[in-house]
Amino acid sequence: MDDITAKDVRIIRRDGYNFVACIRGLDRPAFITGSALAVLRGDLKGDDMSVFNDRWNRIAIAVNRKHPITPADQEIFISSDDVSLGD
Repeated sequence: MDDITAKDVRIIRRDGYNFVACIRGLDRPAFITGSALAVLRGDLKGDDMSVFNDRWNRIAIAVNRKHPITPADQEIFISSDDVSLGD
């Protein structure tokens, strides 16, 4: 699989500081951290990137089986560009 960019991530909903997202190449929605989304969008650089040292860790994807995604969730896609990371 190629490296994943912000264009490959579609946010479904916010869950605290994390996001539930559909990500190209995964067959089910996954949690992505706010920090990982910031990396994808280019908001974190330099030393902040050191924790994201390979393709999957760099975007910090964690599929969480304890939070099933409902069909209604699938209908409320928004672009990752529309998500504010600052609260």
